[in-house]
Amino acid sequence: MLVSIVAEFGFDNTTSGLLANIFAFAFGLSALPVGILADRMDARKLLILFCFGTALSALFMSLAPNVILLGAAMLFLGLSLGIYHPTGTTYISRNVSKRNLGFGYQGIGGNLGLAFGPVIAGTIAVALSWRWSYFIFAVPSLIIGALIYFSQRNAANTPPLAEAKTSPNKTAETKVSLKPLVLPLFLLFSNQVMISFIYRGMVTFMPKYLGEQLTPMFSGLSKQQIAAYSTTFVLIFGVAGQYLGGYLSEKFRRETLGFIVNVAAIPFIVAIAAFTAVPLIVSAAIFAFFHFAGQPVCNSLVADYSPASRRGLIFGLYYFFNFGLSSFAATMMGFIADRIGLSWVFIAAAICGIIGSAFIGALLFLVLWKSHHAEETVVSPEQQKT
Repeated sequence: MLVSIVAEFGFDNTTSGLLANIFAFAFGLSALPVGILADRMDARKLLILFCFGTALSALFMSLAPNVILLGAAMLFLGLSLGIYHPTGTTYISRNVSKRNLGFGYQGIGGNLGLAFGPVIAGTIAVALSWRWSYFIFAVPSLIIGALIYFSQRNAANTPPLAEAKTSPNKTAETKVSLKPLVLPLFLLFSNQVMISFIYRGMVTFMPKYLGEQLTPMFSGLSKQQIAAYSTTFVLIFGVAGQYLGGYLSEKFRRETLGFIVNVAAIPFIVAIAAFTAVPLIVSAAIFAFFHFAGQPVCNSLVADYSPASRRGLIFGLYYFFNFGLSSFAATMMGFIADRIGLSWVFIAAAICGIIGSAFIGALLFLVLWKSHHAEETVVSPEQQKT
């Protein structure tokens, strides 16, 4: 939608990045209080709030008459959308038997939305206007909210802290110390902030970049159509990545998988900046595959390093840092695009990938070191007798 919104209001890449920054920071800001609530109340109520808040914010977006009110609408949209991640991931981590694969399926749903959202919204914008895109997308959100509201309440939704109020046997788990988990969670959060810098820059500027670079190949289409269709094609590969990341997380060490997908994505980010035409599309698609393969892996790692009774809080912190701090990437990337060129956004993203790989690599080293140290201290039965 950025192509049409810029055309109507006439602002530059820095302003585009600032608006995306407002949206993304609000997205992360709501995650922390929602994560706390996810430990204390029925997830169904939070999901209803997510659906109706998103729908009303989208309607607000469709009516915004100027940049200031557009920014306000994006603020409310971000706050509403931010409800989902800590609620949904906490619910899956507590109630799904194969939670790693569950995170993969959740990611598939998210990537299908990311992939087909641009082409559907872009088609509506070309046929009607960008305002109609937001208006129409509010409708399914209202419908889903109504379906959740009228659905039967599932007893499994009751979070551990709520159970602890009525069951004295549950109180012990709520007092689990988080101190041993501080370093692993710090490394995980730091990695994800860097990965989210990549994501935020890509989501904000890759459609525009693809639209500009691929115009000679598709002269019969408008720049906005090229941006929408090419972005959809690229993000479809993220669906396969999400599934593979979730599937492999059930079978292999997740710290190792996280490091591998981080490192594997970096050269293809650089290739996006270096190539044009078909090699550009191929590079972007392979990047999307590895980038989104890391999402279920990281979600699983957060669940691994958090006790069930505090998982909502930790997921809330995770998404607060993930989306809140990384929101500044949009403004930073917009500044880079205006000063030295749009292709340099991807070079900056590659640098973020290298830094993130260092954090997840440190977590892998820590785990391997502890595992090796534990093996050395194992005492055989014969030694115990002695």
